[in-house]
Amino acid sequence: MNAIILGAGKGTRLKSETENRPKILLDVAGKTILQRQCELLAHSGVQNIFLNLNYQHELVTDYLKTTHLPVKVTTKIEKDLSGTWGGVRLFKEEVRNAPFFVLYGDILLDFDLSEMHLIAQERESEGLIMTHQRSHSNSLMAIDDNSMVQGFIERPNDEQRSQFLKGFPKANLVNSGVMIFKPSVFKYGLCDKGDIPANLYPKLLENSTLMAYKCPGKRFAIDSKERLEEARSYFQ
Repeated sequence: MNAIILGAGKGTRLKSETENRPKILLDVAGKTILQRQCELLAHSGVQNIFLNLNYQHELVTDYLKTTHLPVKVTTKIEKDLSGTWGGVRLFKEEVRNAPFFVLYGDILLDFDLSEMHLIAQERESEGLIMTHQRSHSNSLMAIDDNSMVQGFIERPNDEQRSQFLKGFPKANLVNSGVMIFKPSVFKYGLCDKGDIPANLYPKLLENSTLMAYKCPGKRFAIDSKERLEEARSYFQ
């Protein structure tokens, strides 16, 4: 099993913490975010991790040279940021033979991903995305009784959110930033730049091949100082 970690972001909302290091190298109770992600993926059966880099990429390269991780990590540097889909497409050839995980580079989980992997193997869906409940998120998702995604909207304004809820009044799930894709997702001919929710999910929805997996445990998205401190306290 392979995995792609999207680690090229600058972490601008954590400016005081990321002025001198990329977000994936932030310390969370004695371990970097990257180390915690690698350990989780290795425990879940991943043998190879592919990591895109941009902001202060030299620090990550040096870190990987001096830090023992339980899984092989291969990096590529993006000179110009190309969105979350661009980060995935960067490794198209490396992951083209089997389903692969994708993790946003600021997500920390405290549970194994083996169950999610098993469900992805058992179902025919091209995409399996982790979801959780959260009010006032920047995404909104509706699923049916078989966990197939019926509707999805990313970064809606108030009017768009209202219209979406008229069509899917029970929608209460959001994107968790953890996915499993089959290599067939590359067949849709998306350009090199773009975002997974905005560009890939609509294609999968059109073909009724996008499935949801409800987050079964503790999850942290390190996108603010407050959430960083929550994670540090939790993993202490």
